[in-house]
Amino acid sequence: MVAGYGPPSPAVQLRLLPELDDDEDEERVHQLSAIMREMSPVPKAVLVGYACNQSHGLISVSWGEAALGDGSSLLWRHAEELPLPEGGEDLSGQGKR
Repeated sequence: MVAGYGPPSPAVQLRLLPELDDDEDEERVHQLSAIMREMSPVPKAVLVGYACNQSHGLISVSWGEAALGDGSSLLWRHAEELPLPEGGEDLSGQGKR
């Protein structure tokens, strides 16, 4: 809603990869998938999630291991909360946590 009807954002998100059309993108995904299946051990990704806002700064951080399920869903195999540093600086500008 904000992106469609609000004022333009002052920040611009730059792309990490060069612009690819759908066919090129699919081809690259298939190539990388084939390479990764040949690796031993098969690579895994560790996902780090966080919650934060301007008022409270960093609220929570967790990490875990997930696999791609049907469609675009994630199947979490393991997840755990990570401790937040005590007395760390609150980036909201409201002092220490």
